[in-house]
Amino acid sequence: MRKIVILFFCIMVVGCQVVKDLNNSPIKRTEEFFNKYQTLDKDVMDDLYNVISNEKMFNEEQRERYEKLMSNHYKNLVYDIKEDKIDGNNAIVTVEITVRDYSKVLNEANLMITNNDEDFYDENNVFNQVKYVDYLLDKLEEVNEKVKYTLDITLTQKDKMWTVDSMTETNEKKINGAYMY
Repeated sequence: MRKIVILFFCIMVVGCQVVKDLNNSPIKRTEEFFNKYQTLDKDVMDDLYNVISNEKMFNEEQRERYEKLMSNHYKNLVYDIKEDKIDGNNAIVTVEITVRDYSKVLNEANLMITNNDEDFYDENNVFNQVKYVDYLLDKLEEVNEKVKYTLDITLTQKDKMWTVDSMTETNEKKINGAYMY
């Protein structure tokens, strides 16, 4: 009986370590990273709130609309891990994501401003920011077209723990559907 208990204990210790190691791989950490977007994790939402609160061109109603828009965008993000390459304490996980394609709307709106579109200027030829942001949000809310992007997510292993590195500006734009291709 004692041998059985010792054997059972050894299996549990080894088994738990294997499960722990399986959850600490570049692929698992990358899956966790994208799952945070899909589940609107507190860290993701805190980052979104920070961006929204620091954006000076939004009024309160526009902030709420943008938060709802991006929350829906994140929930509908689809990812597919293609491969991982590990080189010592560094790894790259290649991921294909599918997101709403906001880039066309953003590009069109920027062109309208550049061309001094009268829709956004008052009778004194002064730019009306509220009109512009309302127009932009209206157009973004209408977007249904999706786009696929490939991202290389870099990770670093420190003290036997893999962590996702800071996102590049390009990867952030791709995740947000704003990458101009």
